[in-house]
Amino acid sequence: MNSPKPSKQRIKTLVLAGVLLLMVAPLPVRGEQPIFDEMPRWSGGWGVQLMQEYLTRDKRGEDNRANAFSSEEQIHLTHVQGVYTWDKSIRATLKIPVVVFAEKVLETNSAGERTRLQDQGLGDPTLALPLKSYFNLDGRSGSWTLTPQVRIPAGKQKEYTVFSRNWATGLSGSYATETSLFYLMTGTGAWYELSDSPLRGNTYFHFGVNYQVGEMNGHVIFKQYVFYSENESTRYALGPTVYLRVVDAFHVQAQTRHDVYSWNGGSTERQDHSFRLGIAVVY
Repeated sequence: MNSPKPSKQRIKTLVLAGVLLLMVAPLPVRGEQPIFDEMPRWSGGWGVQLMQEYLTRDKRGEDNRANAFSSEEQIHLTHVQGVYTWDKSIRATLKIPVVVFAEKVLETNSAGERTRLQDQGLGDPTLALPLKSYFNLDGRSGSWTLTPQVRIPAGKQKEYTVFSRNWATGLSGSYATETSLFYLMTGTGAWYELSDSPLRGNTYFHFGVNYQVGEMNGHVIFKQYVFYSENESTRYALGPTVYLRVVDAFHVQAQTRHDVYSWNGGSTERQDHSFRLGIAVVY
């Protein structure tokens, strides 16, 4: 069913609102929303996705006392995420991360000491309200999306936690379009934590090709990100994502992302490498 073509004024209003909100409520956002940024695209739809993520993180820099340090983290996360659409243009999403296991090895170079820290348990859930404006053109369709979000602390801060344990507000804006052969998505976003924490944000650009195997179809997307933080190096990351619609109700996705370049603009240099594998059910 074709959506009405949005007016130019409506698009300008959506973009302007996104810019203004980013100025007052920024967010670190990768932009993805369940289900895999794909479904549902109808009113009264719902979906649940389960993802396993394996993440390594290296940091080097100076602590508050100007002591040089380095750290290595090994993190295993389970992401339970859901979506419901009252209308195809208005939906609510809930993301619940669970730290299956996380370990951080911290070394203070000046003393040569190594400290081993661990974390486990419920992460900080995120509630979001993606607002979409769909369009259908001759041979091409797509959407504009504006997504206000809030992150809820699920525990208290301790010596080592994967998640910040702070209240945070966020906003992201994105544009996506595809033809029978190609897929393109771009966007930006930021988080603002309600504490004395640095501003974090990112911009991303995704481009890929669609494919079909029998009755199944999907796409292979090459994703690129630029991550910004006030007290860390700015990082450029990239990696492929493979998405497959097995049937209308069942979907799978594999994704990997690697930091490949950084600009040292802060007191800490950081490098992440992650792999995600997910399945989803949509109705």
